[in-house]
Amino acid sequence: MSFESSFGAASAGMMAAVMGIFMVIWLVAIAFSVVSYVLFSRGMQVIARRRGIRKSWLAWVPVANMWTLGSISDQYQYVVKGKIRNRRKVLLGLMIGYVAIFVLLEVITAFFFGEENVAVFALLFLAMLGAFAVVILYMVFLYIALYDLYVSCDPGNAVLYLVLSILLNVTLPFFLFACRNKDGGMPQRKPVQPAQPVTEETEEETTEETTEETTEESAVPIMEEQEENKPEEELFLNFTDEE
Repeated sequence: MSFESSFGAASAGMMAAVMGIFMVIWLVAIAFSVVSYVLFSRGMQVIARRRGIRKSWLAWVPVANMWTLGSISDQYQYVVKGKIRNRRKVLLGLMIGYVAIFVLLEVITAFFFGEENVAVFALLFLAMLGAFAVVILYMVFLYIALYDLYVSCDPGNAVLYLVLSILLNVTLPFFLFACRNKDGGMPQRKPVQPAQPVTEETEEETTEETTEETTEESAVPIMEEQEENKPEEELFLNFTDEE
């Protein structure tokens, strides 16, 4: 066997080994990403559902899951501190804005690639500047909301969880999943009232309540409107401690 053929066979074997290693690394990265996404989504969904937040399944939807995270933060601020926040709207709006700017950059690059036009360069610069500003704002509100979530679940370790989530972002899904059944920073929930047996007295009371509701029919729309405008954050107080 000649030197050239031996060297060629060795090179081919080495190339195959390198490709195999890269394939294994790629598969491990894909598997880790899937596991992280499942832990993140499942943890946030359980927290939201246990606390009575509507549409907890949005935790599994990319972009829309920021609404769920913001809702958990808003609930904590409302129930514990008595403050009405709209971080769910801010987070969702910033995420949508970032996606829109990213799409705009892709469109500009695709249609005007290679053109030396001052207007195109200016538009690209403004779009990149806007994307950078949106990302900064998004990260700030993201970690604020994440801190509220950690504090509402495990106040003693909230700072540690937040710092590690910022420095080692891969730990975030694991912390979120670990906190899914904790409410250490939330007030005590209202006890569930046991169902009362139906008697003649309860039937009479029900009849009287029905009569009162009928006579006050004009006030129903106002009450419903007040209920719709009432922040859903306080629903936590009416839910039992069940997954």
